[in-house]
Amino acid sequence: MAPSVLKGWPLRWPLQSICRAQAAAQQSDFSIRADAALVLGASVFPHRPCQELQARLDHALQLWRNQCVPVVMVSGGGSGLQDEMMVMTRYLLSCGLPGRCILPCAPGDNTFQSLCSLADLQARYAMRRFLVVSSGYHAARITWIARCLNLDVRVASPSSSPETLNQATLRRQQLREFIALLAIQLNVAVRSGIARAVGRRPAVAEDLMDLARAPAIDRQTMG
Repeated sequence: MAPSVLKGWPLRWPLQSICRAQAAAQQSDFSIRADAALVLGASVFPHRPCQELQARLDHALQLWRNQCVPVVMVSGGGSGLQDEMMVMTRYLLSCGLPGRCILPCAPGDNTFQSLCSLADLQARYAMRRFLVVSSGYHAARITWIARCLNLDVRVASPSSSPETLNQATLRRQQLREFIALLAIQLNVAVRSGIARAVGRRPAVAEDLMDLARAPAIDRQTMG
C-alpha cells in the first residue's frame, strides 16, 4: 500500500527535516550492502564533471571499492558534449571502474524522472535495494519520492562537497530543495484528492510513473 503522501515530512519544520536528512546521508557507512548505487547527475563540462558531480562519482567509487555495491548506475540529462551520463561514464572508467559495472538509468533529466527510471529497471535486473548518491541537501526529496515509488532506497552522500562546504550555496540549495519537495507533495496530494473525488483508490506510485512519462511541461516543478 502506498504511504500517505505527507507521512514523515511535517511542513511545520521543513528546513529542519532537510538538514536532518542531509546529516544522516553524509555519515559514511561502508558496511551497508545494496544491489546498485545510482549517481544522480549535475552540470558537466565537455570532457569532465563539475566539482560537485565529481564528489558524487568519487563517493560511488568508494562504495564500489568497499564492496557495498557491485554496480554503479548513472543518470542525468543533457546531450552532445554535455551529455551528463556520457561524461559520468567516462570519468568512472578513467578511475578504474570496469565497463561491465556501469549501467545507464534513463531517462533522467531530473531527480523525479531518474527515480522513476530506477523503478522501471529494478524488475528488469532483479534488484531490490539501492544506494542513491547525491549531495546531502538532496536527501530528503530523494527519500520521499522513493517511498512514493515503493523503492528501497538509502541516500549515500559525500561527507563534504564544494556546495555543502560553502554556507551561502548550501542555504540556497536547501531552500531550493524545500520548494521542490513542497511542489511534488502538493502535486501528489492534489492527484490523490482527485482520485478520491471520482471514487478511485489513490495509487501514488502509478500516478508518479504516469507523470514521469508526461510532457516535460508537466514535470518542470518536479525537480
